[in-house]
Amino acid sequence: MPSPGRLKAAFHIDTPGLWNVWLRGEIMPTVDVDIDGHPVGQVGGQVGGDPVVPDTTTPLRVRLNDGRHSLSITRGGLTLAPGDGGSSILIAAFLAPVGAGGSQQLHSARPAQWRSLCGHRYVWIEAVPSR
Repeated sequence: MPSPGRLKAAFHIDTPGLWNVWLRGEIMPTVDVDIDGHPVGQVGGQVGGDPVVPDTTTPLRVRLNDGRHSLSITRGGLTLAPGDGGSSILIAAFLAPVGAGGSQQLHSARPAQWRSLCGHRYVWIEAVPSR
């Protein structure tokens, strides 16, 4: 997001309740996050990580009903505020139920044993290169 503009995406959830909206990337200029035209919050000045391994921003909490929704991320016009002239690099946006992972266990498997992960439900799956 090198200049002012808006990104939109539709999504569907099956479970109503409280959800965390997470953005992954380097978000220097403040962006507004809306769902279904209602403000969820703002994210700015979060540039942890680097362009190759970006950080995930502080989550924004929102109550959602089940069904179809529309996510909108807007970068406003340029001002003279510090950092406002920089770019925001958005890699991904995702939702997770509030409290998800609190009682979860970490499961890991060597690449050759990936089938051992099949048949189970996971909140998150990530492939990490071995060192």
